[in-house]
Amino acid sequence: AVDAIARQDDWTEGCASPPTCIKVTVRSPDWAGVAWQHPANNWGEQPGGFDLSNARFLVFRVRADQPIPGMKFGAGLIEGEPHSDSLKREKTVDLSETWQTIRIKLRGDRSQLITGFWWVAPMTARKETTFYIDDIRFE
Repeated sequence: AVDAIARQDDWTEGCASPPTCIKVTVRSPDWAGVAWQHPANNWGEQPGGFDLSNARFLVFRVRADQPIPGMKFGAGLIEGEPHSDSLKREKTVDLSETWQTIRIKLRGDRSQLITGFWWVAPMTARKETTFYIDDIRFE
């Protein structure tokens, strides 16, 4: 459910690159996730996305208030629709209280990315977890 995720895009405490970062708190007994799409809420029914042919990596920084094993991050998500992402890449990361720089290699056709960034948080041991994302970029 949408109300299971609280996101604050202008968080100012303990960011990797001040003055702000994204704070996400998830309250779910199972899992939760978010996809950044262009245009917003485009699950492949409409054209959109960006040509990222010149980008070789999705890079971002991430940390958590408490360790979170098995977080998934990626680029590209939509397959088999009239308008699909031209690639799908993901990486599973164990989050800690220390900022980590994550690099996901964008191999293959990067000419059409509707879903430029997404994350999925598994909720295995707790019903609530908080993590932070900063410096999302394509290189």
